[in-house]
Amino acid sequence: EPEEQEVVALINRCIGGGYNWKGKFWEMTVVTLGIVFCDTGKVSTKEERLEWPVTEEERNSDKGWGRFGKEQICRLKIRR
Repeated sequence: EPEEQEVVALINRCIGGGYNWKGKFWEMTVVTLGIVFCDTGKVSTKEERLEWPVTEEERNSDKGWGRFGKEQICRLKIRR
């Protein structure tokens, strides 16, 4: 979706980085324990995956793997 949504997410763990062959870029993925959508207050307690693009250099450094930590609470803008 083109429209961003603001959420508060509880991070479970980073599950890795891989190459997106369709888009031709590297991406990292974390799994959440829960998300609250700020505009509606809706709570999702199911496991959600958050993915974001990174350079190959970022993927192999703390900028990729260390961006989100276990049990970190963060406010993010996401797209579905």
